[in-house]
Amino acid sequence: MRRIRAISPLIATIILIAITITAGLLIYNLFFSASSTASNVGQVEIMNAQLVVDSSGNYVLALTIKNTGTKPVNRLQIYIQTNTNPSLDIPLTLQPGQSYYWRTTTGLSPIIGNRYLITVVAVFSDNSQYQVSTTVTATPA
Repeated sequence: MRRIRAISPLIATIILIAITITAGLLIYNLFFSASSTASNVGQVEIMNAQLVVDSSGNYVLALTIKNTGTKPVNRLQIYIQTNTNPSLDIPLTLQPGQSYYWRTTTGLSPIIGNRYLITVVAVFSDNSQYQVSTTVTATPA
């Protein structure tokens, strides 16, 4: 009669430890690759917006926009009121944490005291977009 021998307890313990370490490393890798993807956020904030009539009678829009996300901005599209086309399309690189100040005269003839909607669409390095809006009141300089 032939006798079947089992593996030694020492070898069985080493194999179980190797399997446990491999499973732990696999779970660690899956968790951190998913969390790094989730933490890559595109977001901007309008820090300041003003619509004023300057001393020459021009209507001037001034905006300060800050990249509050974790992805670089490649382009800003700025819409005033209900324009379907951007009033301004600005190609730029705005790194996370950086701000951009924009001041220009507008083709708009606002009425002093009226409120106007300003919408900023940020286009990021991966072509994703983030939109933020604010209202401004037209004021004299």
